[in-house]
Amino acid sequence: MQSRKSVLATQYSSFLKANPDLDDVLNNDRTVDEICCLNPEFPSYITREIVQQLIRYIIEEPLDPANTLQACKFPLVASEFFTNDLPCISKILFQEPGLIHYLFSFITREGPLNFLLAGYFQKAFESCYSYNSEEFLTIIFKESLHITMLKHIKSSSIADIVYLILTSKGDLDKRHELLAETTKLISSKNYMVSFNASGILCRISKEEEIYQYFISEMIIGQILDKISSADIWVVRNAGNVIKCILGSSGDLVVQYINKRIGQFADILCGESEGKILMQFGVEVQSFGEHRLIILELFVLLCNFPSLVSEISKEIERIVLLLEKYKWSSYFHHAFTVFIEALLNSSAKEYIEALVNADFPQILIDIATYNVLDCKKYSTTIGCTGHVYKMINLLVNSKIDSISTSMGIIDGWELFQVKLDCYNDIERETVNGKSNINFFENMSSEDSYEKAEENDLIPDYPYTKPITGKELEELTDLFDIEDKKLQKNTFMSTKCITNATLAELAANEYLDNVYWKPNLNTCHLDELE
Repeated sequence: MQSRKSVLATQYSSFLKANPDLDDVLNNDRTVDEICCLNPEFPSYITREIVQQLIRYIIEEPLDPANTLQACKFPLVASEFFTNDLPCISKILFQEPGLIHYLFSFITREGPLNFLLAGYFQKAFESCYSYNSEEFLTIIFKESLHITMLKHIKSSSIADIVYLILTSKGDLDKRHELLAETTKLISSKNYMVSFNASGILCRISKEEEIYQYFISEMIIGQILDKISSADIWVVRNAGNVIKCILGSSGDLVVQYINKRIGQFADILCGESEGKILMQFGVEVQSFGEHRLIILELFVLLCNFPSLVSEISKEIERIVLLLEKYKWSSYFHHAFTVFIEALLNSSAKEYIEALVNADFPQILIDIATYNVLDCKKYSTTIGCTGHVYKMINLLVNSKIDSISTSMGIIDGWELFQVKLDCYNDIERETVNGKSNINFFENMSSEDSYEKAEENDLIPDYPYTKPITGKELEELTDLFDIEDKKLQKNTFMSTKCITNATLAELAANEYLDNVYWKPNLNTCHLDELE
């Protein structure tokens, strides 16, 4: 007895032997499965005319976009034919140059590409490349199609094709040309073009033949020039490329960066125009993702002794950023890593610059006066947890000049008590995250002593137990404007080191009580 699968395959083979129209094949629900199973009738069925129609479906817009078969199903199924398992398609393409030119007409036409069809075109391109990469690349380079593709690099599918060509074994001079043109696109006024261009360059690894040209002075110089762009996405994308290069071959390119340190610091310490309204009703300046990339570059550059002199000149104005941006967790983390990199380098110039900038005093001042007064309540400022971590870094560094500097700070002895309290609480938690069930521990009279435990940020005045009713009232922490209860992931989630006890308790209540459905009163099929 034949299996059901075998019976269906036999029926489909008979269907193909009848030489049906391509539309009937594409509409058949068995076609994709039979392609995967390599139905033996496909090589006989597929002719030049069939291949031309398949290409038409994956590169041409449908005449009737409302027809879902022609607009959606047929192009999808047609793209499945372009696979290495069906070499008869690629064989016909290479025997008929006109068909390959018809395929590439997708990128030679004017106007924006259909991004969905671009994905199908990528599949056909990769199929032809796998079948005969040498001949295929020869056609591409001869017609300068590799440069033409850059007009459509806004599509991530075309960007993937450009990367494939760059890392291929084709004509090296042509690939150098393509790399240089791709680098220029980082400064594009179009956000996605710039992003995809930088993404291509970030993917090039040391093992690739083109890598040595990639890290040449000419290419690196072009990328570094773009970091001075007035467009913040260009700064971010160019910075990302430099980050990748520093991570893999920093010793080979650091010589080109030496004179750019001041330029990086100017961008990092420039005025921020963006502002954000916090959930506390306070308007604060945003740090900016492009500045975050520059700060991460400084972290990497601290590892190179040849840059110590230049970087130490900029430390004084960099450390002042902490007082200016107190509500950006991403910035606080990168800034902490930067300070850690300075201390770990053991360069005397770095340590002297920190001491001369009164950095220990800045940290103590922020940690001492770390409460923000809002209209209805007070909250601990956002950088407090990272400030305590940096103070611990300074204390544990055992560097004489830093220890001396901290010893002469007014109130240092009193603050040490507060620091010890903070560290004790940190040691009682796992990786700095609380393992206390706040709702359980604060709603029971038996847990009164546990509820009086200090917050992770020392000296927070809230110490009494919180009832369920009080917790429900605390939900206006998450929506100050209209006081409606809302499930807002961003506003009801904070770093444990930045959150107050009241906020943690309110969040616990929302997650486990208010937003939890009552399974006794509703059916599962009614839940979204």
